[in-house]
Amino acid sequence: MEIAVITLALVIVFFSFCAIGILSYVFISFGLFSIGKREEENTYPLAWIPCANQYLLGKIAFKSKLQGTIMLVLNIIFIMLSIYSLFICRDLNVIRNVTMVAFFIGAISSIYSYVARYKIYTKYSGSVVIMTILDILSLGLLGAVFVFAIRNNKINS
Repeated sequence: MEIAVITLALVIVFFSFCAIGILSYVFISFGLFSIGKREEENTYPLAWIPCANQYLLGKIAFKSKLQGTIMLVLNIIFIMLSIYSLFICRDLNVIRNVTMVAFFIGAISSIYSYVARYKIYTKYSGSVVIMTILDILSLGLLGAVFVFAIRNNKINS
């Protein structure tokens, strides 16, 4: 009986995380799509493509294709290293080293995303500081909600 309860609890936690991830993805995608369309970015449909939406986030926030490309490449490298260390590699020393590099690249990518969202908050919201602090404290989950919430705001002068 105890194993069944623990298993049920783990299944509930797993599906809760999946639901939160999907909702976060929908919010950030819809927000980036709307902002990209308003700013006449011809790449705004990329908002709905996983990982490629980071390119659009960087391009909108930094007004630079290079910054968007850097964000995209960092995410692709992080995903590839994670897949390699989780599913392909069997040598524990290599797994440890690859995981450390993936963690470092993931941290850089996260910081880049926080800065990009900060620039978007600055452009479209008057509550920049509180949004950035809550975004960081929520590990990026509220960032998706905030981008969605400000998608129709007027551009600050």
